[in-house]
Parts: sequence; structure tokens; C-alpha cells
Amino acid sequence: MFLQKREAVERLGARLLLTPHLGYVSQATWALFYRQTVEAVSVCKAGSPIRVPNA
Repeated sequence: MFLQKREAVERLGARLLLTPHLGYVSQATWALFYRQTVEAVSVCKAGSPIRVPNA
């Protein structure tokens, strides 16, 4: 089942985790993606999320 973003947020609420497309084409892209993911999760857990999209 495919849901639109707003519908998914309304149905799933806090259980929803949106991630970018995980396809990568090079080791450098892969390393950057995961490094930034670890950084984003760490600061979010500390209460200061970064790279938050505008609603």
C-alpha cells in the first residue's frame, strides 16, 4: 500500500520514519550519507534536530 506523505503521517504518527532514497553510486556517496545520518540521529536524540525540512 502506498500512502501520500500527509496521510502516512496522520495514520502512523510518531511511528513513522521517512528516509531518502537509499540508492548510492559510489563509496564516497555511501560514506557521506551514513556519516550525516549518524550525525542527524545523534543531535535529534539530544533535542537539536538539524536539516529539518519545512512543513
